[in-house]
Amino acid sequence: MRLRARLWLILYSMAILWIGIGIGIRINLHRTAIEIDNTQAILAFNRLLEGRRLELLLSKGCLEAAKEKVDIRIDHALRSTLMIVTRIC
Repeated sequence: MRLRARLWLILYSMAILWIGIGIGIRINLHRTAIEIDNTQAILAFNRLLEGRRLELLLSKGCLEAAKEKVDIRIDHALRSTLMIVTRIC
């Protein structure tokens, strides 16, 4: 093979590799974005459900039970935040 042909083959191979990597990154980012959207939707729905449960308890006059649920929720949120901060540091 001549030198010029080898050079073109190498350049062509590198271009194909570069395009393939770019497409792979875009597909991966798209899938990640979909997973993040789904997770956020689930978290928002769960928050709505919890709000309705608290409304129900408050409408029945169960102030202590509602306060206990809020306290438990705050404890869980603090623990989760602490675990995340601990992992980062």
